[in-house]
Amino acid sequence: MSVCWVLSEDETISFLEHLFSDEGAFSGVTIEDILKHLEQKELWDRSRWKTHPLSDNYLEANIATFFNEILDNLPTDLFLCKRRWMGKGENKPLSGFSGAIQKPDLMLCEGSTIKKCEVLEERQFNLRTDVYVIGELKNRYSTDNMRASFIKLARKGGSVSTHPLHIHQCPEVFLRVLLGITFGDAVVLSFDTTISPIEEGKKKVQIIRDGKECFVWVNQLLFISGSLHGRGMTVWSGVVTQANFPELEEGQKVVIKDSFVDPL
Repeated sequence: MSVCWVLSEDETISFLEHLFSDEGAFSGVTIEDILKHLEQKELWDRSRWKTHPLSDNYLEANIATFFNEILDNLPTDLFLCKRRWMGKGENKPLSGFSGAIQKPDLMLCEGSTIKKCEVLEERQFNLRTDVYVIGELKNRYSTDNMRASFIKLARKGGSVSTHPLHIHQCPEVFLRVLLGITFGDAVVLSFDTTISPIEEGKKKVQIIRDGKECFVWVNQLLFISGSLHGRGMTVWSGVVTQANFPELEEGQKVVIKDSFVDPL
């Protein structure tokens, strides 16, 4: 993975405040107000997150539980979270990532999808259709030997990598990232919104041509990269209409190359 721009600590805080702004991501509610609410719920005690796991045992599942407990205690009149975090220690079956040695440490999914997989044991999570975000855990320890967690983001393709930030020393930044990602829309999560489904097995690709909106009708997946990061090339076959491309024959076959891992 090629990282093009590594941010300093100050740059990281400014970048995250811009990416997950109070006005844009949280409907004008400030992170400070949300943190005070969580303090009243006894999840934060002004020095550390009280439910943050200290043991390495089942760490992935416990971190997911820690995230979900914060989501469950948000002000209900402002936040209704339908997504849930899941750790690989929960041992749910997962498909759709051929070539990977092991499951991602953390995954953000729809809560309804998790329930379906629990009820229907044969139902597998599919990395490309059921998972919004994946995360990786790495060990770090503070000088007093107490477990300390750090957050670090890398945008798809590795174009930006943030400075690691201590979640107990920077609780507002941690909360901004957790809520910004959990409640993020398709654009924030780096999905390609120019590709959208029209019916079972078919999609359309939006193209701006000479200032006009045109569409290519996609009918078959030719190739998709198994990589979870990087360009993750996807290649489709499709057809065009003369209404959109008058210089081509009606139904002319074309190939579309998309550089996102998982188009909608």
